Amino acid sequence: MKIAFVTIGDTRDIKRGSGTPYHLWQELLRQGHTAHLVGPLRVKTPFLTRFFKWMSTRMGKRYLSYRDPFMGRALGLAAGRALAGLDVDVVLTNDYCLAGYTPVSKPIVLYTDSSFPHRYAENLHPWQANLPWFGVFFCRHTTALGLKKAARCFFASQHAAQEAEKYPKTAK
Repeated sequence: MKIAFVTIGDTRDIKRGSGTPYHLWQELLRQGHTAHLVGPLRVKTPFLTRFFKWMSTRMGKRYLSYRDPFMGRALGLAAGRALAGLDVDVVLTNDYCLAGYTPVSKPIVLYTDSSFPHRYAENLHPWQANLPWFGVFFCRHTTALGLKKAARCFFASQHAAQEAEKYPKTAK
């Protein structure tokens, strides 16, 4: 199978995040697949992302710019340009923004070990805590769009899969 492996970071860097993208890439190669690495993707941070991050800081809140729709559109367009002309069967990504905003005619497969709580009041993750209302809205929107546009979703934990099932019309 010919797979476009689209990531924001450098998949070749085993120290990036948990190392999961690197090990997944290596396993795809070991199984005989062709894996075209698309990334790291670099984009200029959109004005609205910077604005909402600034507003959040002024409010004493956190802002998850990697899950906002403005950054998502910028990253999706960059991924779309990088994918243009590649002969692949499927697009694989670990990012909700890339799954939701990349304009591509091939099926997208989303794998992830994280989720954003559909009901924010039930949030259990400290890195998702103390968000402003608009940050929660953007995170939910991007998560829902990524789940909706993905042809298949794979989750590293039962908790992440159960959380994804709470989003309307997204269970895969």
